[in-house]
Amino acid sequence: MRNHFMVPSLKEKLKTLPKWSGEGEMTMLFAINCLVVLSEDSELSEEFLKAADVYIKRVAEGQNLSAMQVVLFAAIMEKDATGRNVDMGEVANFLRCNNVLLLQYQADIEELLKRGFICRCRNQEWETSRENRYIVPGEVIEALTKNQRFVPPSYKCEKDLELFQRFFGITHRHYRAEMSRDLMMFNIQRLLEENLSLPFVKRLKKLGLSLEDEIIVTHFCRHLVIDGEESLDMDNLATLYDDRTACSYFLSSLEDGEHQLITRGILEHNFEDGYASHESLRLTDKAIQKLLKGFKIHLHKEVNSGMIGHKDVAPKKLFFCDNVKKQLDGLSDLMADAQFKKICSRMKQKGLRQGFICLFYGAPGTGKTETVMQLARESGRDIFMVNISDVRSKWVGESEKNIKAIFNHYRSVAQCSKLKPILLFNEADAIIGKRREGAQRSVDKMENTIQNIILQEMETFEGIMIATTNLVRNMDSAFERRFLYKVKFEKPDVTVRQHIWKQMIPDLSDSSVADLARTYNFSGGQIENVVRKHTVNNILYGEVADPLPHLRSYCDKETLETVRRNKIGFK
Repeated sequence: MRNHFMVPSLKEKLKTLPKWSGEGEMTMLFAINCLVVLSEDSELSEEFLKAADVYIKRVAEGQNLSAMQVVLFAAIMEKDATGRNVDMGEVANFLRCNNVLLLQYQADIEELLKRGFICRCRNQEWETSRENRYIVPGEVIEALTKNQRFVPPSYKCEKDLELFQRFFGITHRHYRAEMSRDLMMFNIQRLLEENLSLPFVKRLKKLGLSLEDEIIVTHFCRHLVIDGEESLDMDNLATLYDDRTACSYFLSSLEDGEHQLITRGILEHNFEDGYASHESLRLTDKAIQKLLKGFKIHLHKEVNSGMIGHKDVAPKKLFFCDNVKKQLDGLSDLMADAQFKKICSRMKQKGLRQGFICLFYGAPGTGKTETVMQLARESGRDIFMVNISDVRSKWVGESEKNIKAIFNHYRSVAQCSKLKPILLFNEADAIIGKRREGAQRSVDKMENTIQNIILQEMETFEGIMIATTNLVRNMDSAFERRFLYKVKFEKPDVTVRQHIWKQMIPDLSDSSVADLARTYNFSGGQIENVVRKHTVNNILYGEVADPLPHLRSYCDKETLETVRRNKIGFK
């Protein structure tokens, strides 16, 4: 807690404010910086609002926000810059007002959430907590840096599959408590309204349903098309609700068969052993034929995979040594649509396999996964991602069925896509290790079965598959033979580190660049962490004449954090 007895007066704060010396209109970042200084310990008093009026108006007009929304946003942005998510208690402490007072402005917080200026979040360590915490998205800070009005990204989709992927993104954020149900419904309404020309949306709108029922139906369709799940249990549907009473009433009407989605023949109770189950539901065949005409649907269970659209990948400049760069440039050329079709045609004529299977291996933080993302973005290919660590626990008893389903699902998605997506096995250490000879334990036999199935699938695979791993010493020789391209990612050498520092901070002197590159043996990811902290500090408090001491301080902290994580077993 700060010592409130030493709080400077408003008059003293006004004397310390920097004067706008730039040409033309005051920038919004400058106004926010002044507003942060004045709002600290202000108790949101009338005197403060009057003194800060010119700065509040600049941001309010620039971003089309109310005065109180601007004040709350500035406080959240200031606290978020410390590197941790912000709760309203911290905002109240910063403003020196009680939490009850802030409750009066909950509608303003919801509007900031709806407009995308802040996001609600929850870390895994708070999984059971009901505490709301907030962050300011990077795209908002970027707009402010350019002194531009922030405009939320469009929900416009090119095809139905992309719409289902975006729908999942919205509902998953609600499931993770990153947005309220009202905000989820608002965003889904935007999603549907911006895509009225898509075949699925046209068919959905013809049903004449309420928005709430449209969301339920789309939820079933999304699970069927993307995940191949024919039925959903009641617990799954409950995730679309916040209010227990409303959820209970909804689920009861489904269980009793009284809900209009059942009476109209859109949903039906699932059947188990010849009897109707009141614990799960599915789309009727009639609904599937009407809503999902043209989709190739392969049913399966317990497949943990997700699609990442190439348009959702933010561009990022990556640096590698010449050898790695040459290999990656070759893969980039291969993935270009025209070249890929030409190569596949030639391979087919020669009777050769048309699958391109790659292994990206090397130390953590060297850019393996990010490289896959950038290759997808550049080639216009979506990513069908499988996290092995997530699905291994579900293999027991159904290993063969589930691992085959992953490849079946990929083939189904590839058939419906304009460009074949990239099948990404992220952190694949668990599946490429040496098989156990003479395995006796059931677990060992299961692992061998899984690996054998994957090896068989790789033999007939058509498309682009990439596996990333930190370890290759224990890799089974059968896997090594099946990887057509093997790219080793290493920490950048001094020369490459200099390029990375210079690219990320162009104004940094050559001597400072050389000093940082020689002193700190960082990966590209570690350098980016340092630059992000440095950038936030510049945005909030202005640039300094010599940034090197600040950068060294950030580097030292990054080094300490890395050492601490390694000591407790994190890699």
